[in-house]
Amino acid sequence: MTRLSENPEWLGHVDHTADECIEVRADSAEALFERLAVGYMLVVADPNGIESRQSWQVQVEAEDQEGLLVRWLSELNFLHQCEHLVFSEFIVTALSETELRAEVKGEPIDLDRHEILAEVKAVTFHHLRLTHAAGEWRGRVLFDM
Repeated sequence: MTRLSENPEWLGHVDHTADECIEVRADSAEALFERLAVGYMLVVADPNGIESRQSWQVQVEAEDQEGLLVRWLSELNFLHQCEHLVFSEFIVTALSETELRAEVKGEPIDLDRHEILAEVKAVTFHHLRLTHAAGEWRGRVLFDM
């Protein structure tokens, strides 16, 4: 499980013109996908005041792990924009090369308590990177703003 928090030491921002690019490191693929979800949430909303009041099950499939990452973050973006949700916890319960299942906790957006910072138009394959070496997983993703 990875909880939303301000300025985690494992999250970095990569300079990129007009878009937002984040880099994350973790000790497992599951933690990497969770942390990339936290990175996404930190791009779109201030984490202060977001509570774990409800939970949702998310399942996505793709042809490979890079596609899976894009589908995972795109699904979170869809839920944020269309269902008006913000998230505080991400728990990847199953992960393979082609499928991800997760529990996501959070709540409906309350503009009296939640500050929305930006709108992600799309999660892109541009600059996307997933690597595993020496026991460390690294991921990079670019959000079209």
